[in-house]
Amino acid sequence: MRGTVAFIGLGHMGGPMAANLVEAGHPTSPADRDYRPGFAAALMAKDLRLAADAVKAGGVQAELGLRAVELYAQYAERVGAAKDFSGIVRTIREQSGERA
Repeated sequence: MRGTVAFIGLGHMGGPMAANLVEAGHPTSPADRDYRPGFAAALMAKDLRLAADAVKAGGVQAELGLRAVELYAQYAERVGAAKDFSGIVRTIREQSGERA
């Protein structure tokens, strides 16, 4: 039986370590866990809203980041606030006509 392996940061040695985990068949991404919650979409949407508020207050042009705020808010509302934030990849693929 395989145990769970986690990294806090990859750093210099992390790339080769992660490559070995992938090669050995260990799950290494939220997709490997069917996007079960690790960091909830609602939390990502909240954090992005806070960042957007700071961007706007500072007069910074950040159209891409502001669009991410919209996309995550929609994802959390429509797909599920408790889903893992990375599951948005499925939604984007589906909207693009690609199989998720």
